[in-house]
Amino acid sequence: MDGTSNTVSFSEIVNGVGAYSGVFDNLTPSGSPAKLTTASTGSASVVGTPQIDYNLCNATAPSPATVAGAKGGDFPLGAAWWWGRGGQTRFNCVMTPNKWSCDFGNDNSDSDNNAITAGSRHSGGVNVGMLDGSVRFIKSTINPQTWWALSTMTGAEVISADSY
Repeated sequence: MDGTSNTVSFSEIVNGVGAYSGVFDNLTPSGSPAKLTTASTGSASVVGTPQIDYNLCNATAPSPATVAGAKGGDFPLGAAWWWGRGGQTRFNCVMTPNKWSCDFGNDNSDSDNNAITAGSRHSGGVNVGMLDGSVRFIKSTINPQTWWALSTMTGAEVISADSY
């Protein structure tokens, strides 16, 4: 085990205006996830492959064209916090902090299989809470493999603080 001091527990995400309001959020990072027609490699019963999902999401930046055609009822990121769905109150560590989020399968930004990134509009990074209760500022330029290592408790990775 790599322990609680090397494992991300929670983070801030950027609230978006999203497709539900019909307005594209063109700030960085965008609160409007890019909608991909490709399904993610993960599901409720299958552990995904972060490198594949990262590459797919990284290839399609959010834009008015990529969020167009959202299904009705698609809430902006963080809008329906009471719901507890992936795009509302949770994030995952597929995309590095302050990168854009992706809606896999072009179905709904509330899917639990999407790449919803930790995000803030702070300059250069995002605040995260670690499982040991400490709060750290993670740089937006963190290496994806280091970010993924910080998302697991059982990988036995030893991560130096200067790598994030």
